[in-house]
Amino acid sequence: MGAFFETIPKSLIPWILEQKVIWIASAPLAADGHVNISPKGGHYFGVIDEKTFWVRNVQREKESKNYVFYMEKD
Repeated sequence: MGAFFETIPKSLIPWILEQKVIWIASAPLAADGHVNISPKGGHYFGVIDEKTFWVRNVQREKESKNYVFYMEKD
């Protein structure tokens, strides 16, 4: 069963970073929106602090995009 956290608990950060794969999901608030779920992990994922993490999305051998996500409550 999943759980929702407003911040990343400091006690879970070491465990998160040890995982080989983490599933990142995003979805718009609109009912007709599209849910996106993709695997991330290893040296392509990191936690900056309890509200911020980064992901490197490698699409091709020489093409990658870096993303920083900040958890903000509306």
